[in-house]
Amino acid sequence: MSIDKPDKEEFSSDLSLLATKQRAPNYNTSSTSPNEVEYRNARTGHTHRVNKALVFLGCLIFGWLFWAIVGEWGHSLASLILLFFTLGISAFIYPFYANKIIKFKWESRGYVHVEDGKAD
Repeated sequence: MSIDKPDKEEFSSDLSLLATKQRAPNYNTSSTSPNEVEYRNARTGHTHRVNKALVFLGCLIFGWLFWAIVGEWGHSLASLILLFFTLGISAFIYPFYANKIIKFKWESRGYVHVEDGKAD
């Protein structure tokens, strides 16, 4: 009674087939919206996409709470204080600066603006 050993070619093809089945699917991550901005960390390669229209609307609708949600605690506090001192008028002005603030946030963390696959 002898046990047949599998061929190396057969074994490796089975492994490659298994790896292909278990691999995560590739999704198209290219931006199709003109409102999206992509930032890439030069050191780690991580990319983060920001929708400029949603940043504007989020800041307009949620005000100081929006800044708390995205982790900008200083802007959250400043927005809340300005809300009381300007009797709510600042809630309609702050959203126009929201995208510049978000851009500064990502660039200060080491991310660079990516335009058409090329880092600026």
